[in-house]
Amino acid sequence: MKLAPTDKHHQAYHHQSQRRGRKHPELGKKSPEDLIKDLAAIPEDVRKVVQNNGGGHVNHTMFWQIMKPKGGGEPSGEIAAQIKADFGNFEDFKKQFNEATAKQFGSGWGWIIFVGAS
Repeated sequence: MKLAPTDKHHQAYHHQSQRRGRKHPELGKKSPEDLIKDLAAIPEDVRKVVQNNGGGHVNHTMFWQIMKPKGGGEPSGEIAAQIKADFGNFEDFKKQFNEATAKQFGSGWGWIIFVGAS
């Protein structure tokens, strides 16, 4: 089976994150999602590999599973209210978010995490 360039890119993250198991077999038993949830618990000698490549793998998995062209849109509810309070409006939020993530490892990938009042 021939992989598309985007598949190869995602696969590279996965293979690099798998390398962690060579020195620390106990890490190989955990999913990439579990590993990046607590990076402070990852041995320092492989922490950056797990952070960058495990995080890239998780990001791409999310992208291929739930994001699509013309998907998404402006948020609503509590997160929309918080974006308005913190950034003024959704367009300003997107501009600032894109500027900040463009400076990060992984070709501009970034996450925003919202913990609502509930």
